Amino acid sequence: MSLRMALAVGVFGLGGCGVLGGVALTPGTYSGELACRATVVDATGVEASEDYTSATTLVVDDEGGLTVNDEPVEVGELVTRSLPNADLAFEVLNLSQRWRQVVVTYEPRPTLPGIAVTGELVEDFSRDVGGVRVVGHTELVVTDVSGDNRFEIECSGVLGRE
Repeated sequence: MSLRMALAVGVFGLGGCGVLGGVALTPGTYSGELACRATVVDATGVEASEDYTSATTLVVDDEGGLTVNDEPVEVGELVTRSLPNADLAFEVLNLSQRWRQVVVTYEPRPTLPGIAVTGELVEDFSRDVGGVRVVGHTELVVTDVSGDNRFEIECSGVLGRE
């Protein structure tokens, strides 16, 4: 299976997170391009990698709520994460906040009949000089009629304040 075909099954891009008690990030609008790398090992053991960028806009409200790419997220809600050629649904499992940092944990949800998706996505938002540093990491197993296809996606970068 080619990387493009494998990615068409669905994977990753950034979404958002919902209101938290207190404000770990400075309120405002932040935007930029995140550098991403997707590595796929298909059901036959063939590995391929692809680099891409993910345009991302983060809005932090005065109460600490986050919205990424116009998609607010709260625990229990479904959000979509996007690749250049595929989308995948995730459910927000947990929002945690530490001094100057918000971590969001997601679990994938199946989007097509006959395809199972397992794994986890973690997005880490932290204060950075003049912006917000974003690191996203996911490891997924997508099972279809061909077998198990393993995905590892890493995205990172600093979003500048508008």
